[in-house]
Amino acid sequence: MKIVIFTEAGTNYGFGHLMRCLALAEGFQEYSLIVEFIIRGKGDFAILLKDFPFKQIEWLDNEVIQPFFSKDDIAIIDSYYAKEGLCKSIYNGFGEVLFFDDYIRINYPGGFVLNGVIGAE
Repeated sequence: MKIVIFTEAGTNYGFGHLMRCLALAEGFQEYSLIVEFIIRGKGDFAILLKDFPFKQIEWLDNEVIQPFFSKDDIAIIDSYYAKEGLCKSIYNGFGEVLFFDDYIRINYPGGFVLNGVIGAE
């Protein structure tokens, strides 16, 4: 089993997404789980992600992310840009899915939705 984290980071957005996902990945690593990052954005993330494999690609397209799909794996999505249809594809392509959403911006197809904002339900 592998955990595939889809997130974003760059000079103008997303480092909060990347940092909370990195914290999760480090926790998973303590349990000897394999974690791979798929990052949308520009920047040099090699120092931050030195302990994890990662790819920098524009992953907000169904065709681009389908090669990552595996019902044996878990997906984590931390993005303000992933649309509902893409989230449904990811949900259908993985065994389990966790969506981070601080604003409850779309209707999710299933899985787990985590709103980490203080006072959120």
